[in-house]
Amino acid sequence: MKAWKALFWLVLIFFILDLVKLPFSKNPGINDMISLFISGFSLMPIYGYAYQIGIGNKIIATIIFSINALGMAAANYFGMLMLLEEITRAQIILTIIALAISFIYLFPQFMYAFKSNHLWNQSA
Repeated sequence: MKAWKALFWLVLIFFILDLVKLPFSKNPGINDMISLFISGFSLMPIYGYAYQIGIGNKIIATIIFSINALGMAAANYFGMLMLLEEITRAQIILTIIALAISFIYLFPQFMYAFKSNHLWNQSA
């Protein structure tokens, strides 16, 4: 669980940096606010899985995972389309790294939403 705790703290640091950066950006838009909102709520299942604590309920965790999975799938799809325009070794390596990061980011959310029934039974 140490790796998932480290992931939580890393994601939290990026969230705080985005939160602090938002008022100083030139044209903060609604997309920035939605992104910040989603990344803030994404901390909940990562924290819950890393520390084995039931936060909220299973439906909320499932919704958060679904939103993040759809966003990551769309980002990876468009990344693949860009890769197919001009294939180079560097782009292939970066695509593989991006897919690995997506998997690492989504794995604790998936496990928390679908494979941590013992947490939901304890908090009920």
